[in-house]
Amino acid sequence: SWLIHSITQTIANSVMWIQNAYEVWVNLSNRFSGKNTPRIFEIHRNIANLTQDTDSISMYYTKLKAFRDELSSYHTLPRCTCGVIPNLTSFLDEDYLMNFL
Repeated sequence: SWLIHSITQTIANSVMWIQNAYEVWVNLSNRFSGKNTPRIFEIHRNIANLTQDTDSISMYYTKLKAFRDELSSYHTLPRCTCGVIPNLTSFLDEDYLMNFL
């Protein structure tokens, strides 16, 4: 029940007749866990076109963060012991800041 109520109505309609939560989860995972290049492109375009306009700083930041959070769900950083990941994280943080400014 909570799983069905935590997704959009359109998606819920497509899985509401599945008998158990595990099967719903597997169905949704198979459907949405792949790399979605068109959506990644769309997110980048939305970030590039996002402006504050009449939004408060808080609302503008919230919109930008939502795009960035979704984008990061498509790009997971690998684990390593070479010390590169902190540098990459720093680069990404700076990139996020430039989007905000």
